[in-house]
Amino acid sequence: NLPSSVESPFLPKAQNIMWHESDDISSSANTGKPVMMYFYLTWCPACHAFENDALSDSVVISHVNTMFYAVKIDAEHSELARSIGLRSFPTVILLKPIIVYNDGSSNLDDVASRAVMLTGYIGAEQFAKELESFRW
Repeated sequence: NLPSSVESPFLPKAQNIMWHESDDISSSANTGKPVMMYFYLTWCPACHAFENDALSDSVVISHVNTMFYAVKIDAEHSELARSIGLRSFPTVILLKPIIVYNDGSSNLDDVASRAVMLTGYIGAEQFAKELESFRW
């Protein structure tokens, strides 16, 4: 993964999305926000197009930053991507908020069972609609 301070060379505007860059989505626990995991490959033309269109759109950026805990994951170097078995990119997975209880248990199994997976290129308007319609 790129450090947060390093910009993606094919992502001039989407830097405005407040990305967290980690396979460990547990850091989103108790934020109260649903999680948006964006899996990409650096050499993927559809990923480049998705980033330059949908993820650079001001409406999408606003929705992501206000409504989601956004995690950007380079799938080529991700154990999580391998364990999920992702084979199509870009892939966006939307999860309801993760809660860790006082006893250390969490709602992660329930969260995973209600995940929404979006694969392949999606234009800005359609992606904004998907984000707006996500119900948790």
